[in-house]
Amino acid sequence: MTRDSDSFSIDDKLTSHWPLPDNGARQITPKPLLKQLSSHILAKDLHPLGVGFYPKATGHKMLRSEHTNYLLIYCSAGNGRIRIGENTERITIGDLILLPPSILHEYQADDQLPWSIYWLHFDGELAEEYASTIRTEGYRANIGLQHALIEHFERLFNMRERGISVSTYLTICAQVKLLLLTASILSKRPEVEQTSHNSLHDAIDYMRNHVDEDLHLEQLASLCNLSKFHFVRKFKTFTGHTPIQYFIQLKIEKACRLLDNTQLSIKEISAQLGYPDSLYFSRLFKRVLGVSPKNYRQLHSA
Repeated sequence: MTRDSDSFSIDDKLTSHWPLPDNGARQITPKPLLKQLSSHILAKDLHPLGVGFYPKATGHKMLRSEHTNYLLIYCSAGNGRIRIGENTERITIGDLILLPPSILHEYQADDQLPWSIYWLHFDGELAEEYASTIRTEGYRANIGLQHALIEHFERLFNMRERGISVSTYLTICAQVKLLLLTASILSKRPEVEQTSHNSLHDAIDYMRNHVDEDLHLEQLASLCNLSKFHFVRKFKTFTGHTPIQYFIQLKIEKACRLLDNTQLSIKEISAQLGYPDSLYFSRLFKRVLGVSPKNYRQLHSA
């Protein structure tokens, strides 16, 4: 099922009307809501106009002779190119593009290896200030394959599926700020060698698939053919967290899903995540989120 919130007419300046596949997403902020957000104290500083994900976007292209908002594009796979004025640049995996208003531009996916891109149009009274925190050379920065950034985009899609309301979109506005904060932090880090991307990606996938186990650095480092020291250093550059910190966050994220969506006891959830000591799990949960699992469930069921 596609995630195309197209019940309101799509603004040609925001989207290319590229045919959306089942695993793609395109969500445009309805104009009546946008008017309310533009004057709301919690959203007028920054709000999304549209957000989307175009996977393996064969034939995707866009030309804008008018542009009145900020556009963030993140390439998570494949290749493409962008032309700004007389300059044309090749876009590849890990490239982050930030285009301010009034910059005329044209971009398209590569014919042989089309890109997969996440995109966000945003505006607001402080949009320029938010955008200025993202460091680019010209309009592009290579930040590598960053799952943290992808997860922020995915959260935006999931939030929008809760319905169309001011309260939902106020939450979405807050998530957009977190997304831009993540992009800002990542844009200021040194690049990770491209040869490291795939192996680190494999290590992250392994963590996700074994989130209920007790993993060791030796296991993860061996997946990347690295020593423990070099694995930890490269992983932290790549994600912003040590492997252990990242793995704990994955466990806590799964714990939150189980607390939200099941009636499992905290002891049962703790055991599912590989923590036989539920008291230790509860202390760890509180250290990460600031509330105990019990209080988290009470807050989210209210």
